[in-house]
Amino acid sequence: FGISVNGVKTDGLVPYADMLNHKIPRETAWCYNDESQGFRITTVRPIGMGEEVFDSYGRKCNHRFFVNYGFALDDNHEDNEAVLTITMDDAEAVTPGSRKRHILEALFMSSVPEREFQVPANFEEKTQRMFGFCRVCSMTENQLLMLADERGAADALEGTGPVDIANEIKALEMIKKAARTALGEFSTGIESDEKLLKGEQYTDINERNCIVMRLGEKKVLQWFVEMSARAQEMLQLSFYSFRSKCMQSMYEDRAFDVYSQTVSRISVERSNDYYLPCNINLGVCSLITGL
Repeated sequence: FGISVNGVKTDGLVPYADMLNHKIPRETAWCYNDESQGFRITTVRPIGMGEEVFDSYGRKCNHRFFVNYGFALDDNHEDNEAVLTITMDDAEAVTPGSRKRHILEALFMSSVPEREFQVPANFEEKTQRMFGFCRVCSMTENQLLMLADERGAADALEGTGPVDIANEIKALEMIKKAARTALGEFSTGIESDEKLLKGEQYTDINERNCIVMRLGEKKVLQWFVEMSARAQEMLQLSFYSFRSKCMQSMYEDRAFDVYSQTVSRISVERSNDYYLPCNINLGVCSLITGL
């Protein structure tokens, strides 16, 4: 347990307290109490006699739960993660001596870029960094030079948002390819694992945890495959069709909703009927266009 004793942060082994099982939302809070010189657990809701007392181990992906605590959660889609290896395969970038390769090597301070990202099936910070990397890799020579000039090589990747539709479609293709490659490295598919769990076709709890863990990773990878294909299709639509698609599917997949808001600017710039400011969201678009 990470605790503070007399204002000093440290770690402590707490027998019996570490026997509490995990549950979200949390039902207890704990700390080291300097006055009583002991570890104190306090309930945050009424707990009846005979009820099990739970602790929260925090929000983590299943491989961390399994490696650190020896279990995996069946319903952990929001927090599960998978590793995607993004590889630059642009012909201009991989050709030795090409100008684009020279620019990229200067930006990344390494050879033709390949990078691993451990990401969840949402559009939060880890995923945004992966998208930023792919957008930089998909830039034209002039775009790369402008990026380096504006922000400097050290910060070139951080916070790189949507550039234009062509760039975004290329970046999505890199992500889709990486997710499909990672899925292909598994010897079983999603349906196979679901069948094993449903039929209880495993020898012990550890085997079951392994199946649950790998199934979670596969579902994250599959989400990126489907999300990328869906986004590529939508980005080729007119702004109005793009907006209509977003409105139809709103709240079905909140992670995709966040992505749609992020790329709405480059879809707006395609519209020939209205001149709209770049830094807007779909809600503001509705007000301006009256749709």
